[in-house]
Formats: sequence, structure tokens, C-alpha cells
Amino acid sequence: MKADKKDEFKRRTKPMEIMMTLEKAIKTALEYENKVCDTYVEFADKVTDPEGKRVFEVLGREEQEHIDYLESRLTAICPKPGLTVWCHPRIRSQPE
Repeated sequence: MKADKKDEFKRRTKPMEIMMTLEKAIKTALEYENKVCDTYVEFADKVTDPEGKRVFEVLGREEQEHIDYLESRLTAICPKPGLTVWCHPRIRSQPE
């Protein structure tokens, strides 16, 4: 490989932590998980079929577990007093 191609390759393949901090990656994942969770909760409200409703409720709770985990990791790497953990109120109150 020619020197200029090697330099281009090195420039384009920088480690991810240089391009995005861990904090930013977790916050980005949280945004996505929250949107997905909201979608499942919305579908659970709209679906009239009991089995379909149950499926969306379970999916919503699973997404909430992802949110809880990501929030805990964010707190661990970037502790902030009073950090609010997001939770859709319907998810916490419903059993599986």
C-alpha cells in the first residue's frame, strides 16, 4: 500500500472513542430506546387484540430494562447528583 493510501486508511479507521465519547454513545442509545419504548406503549394502547396488546406491553417493558441499564451505565461513568431516570409510567406498574 502506498504511503498516502496508508495515511488515508489510518485517518478513516480511527478508534470509535475518538469519534464519539462513551457518554455520547450512551445518550444516543437512550434517545433511541426511549423512542422505541414510546412506540410500543402507544401500540399497546391502540391494539384491541388481547394477545397483541400483551406482546406490545412485554416489548415495552423490555425496552424499559434497556433504558434502566443504560441510565445506570451513564451514572457510573458520569455521576451527576439528582440524575433523573426516565421511565414510562405504564411500564413500571404492569406485571408481565
